[in-house]
Amino acid sequence: MSPGSRTERRLWSERGFTLVEMLIATTLGLLVIGAAVTVFTAGIRSQPTIDQRAAQIDQARSMSDRITRELRQGSNASSINPSQLMILTYVPRTACGASTAGPDIRCRVFYSCTQSGATASCNRIECPPALLVPGTGCGPTTIAVTGLTTNQVFTFSPQTPGQAYVGIRLEFPAQNGDDAITLQDGVALRNPPLGGPS
Repeated sequence: MSPGSRTERRLWSERGFTLVEMLIATTLGLLVIGAAVTVFTAGIRSQPTIDQRAAQIDQARSMSDRITRELRQGSNASSINPSQLMILTYVPRTACGASTAGPDIRCRVFYSCTQSGATASCNRIECPPALLVPGTGCGPTTIAVTGLTTNQVFTFSPQTPGQAYVGIRLEFPAQNGDDAITLQDGVALRNPPLGGPS
């Protein structure tokens, strides 16, 4: 081997990074770590808002499912305005507001939605079937859904006697750059009116 090639090999084996290359690599590494930390902390900060929104939507789905089930089992419904609904239906394992367990019995269920500032909420109460307005003998009022944009939730289209179409529209406002959310459902009453108050 020639001396020139041995010298080249020795220089090649001692070759490393220059100070400039090390500074550039360190700077790029810090930028990548900083971006990752920023994304992570933004996700952590937005999680409570996302959880609250998901809880509201879950609550709205539960209310919508419950109303449609009560309407399908019911024999009569009426609505004096889009913020109120009254259903004569069968309610499982209650005594129209009392805590005693038993078979499904007929009750009158009232839904009432109220506006408070920019948001609205809906309440539910079970009463004996003879009552046409909530009063003595009714169960406790429970919150069915909160955080709505408007209290105008129900649409009611009477058809032949004892039959009607009831629509439910739950609107949530846009939050933090997200789109507004609307859950919509409806039921056509098919059961004939039962004896007693309608």
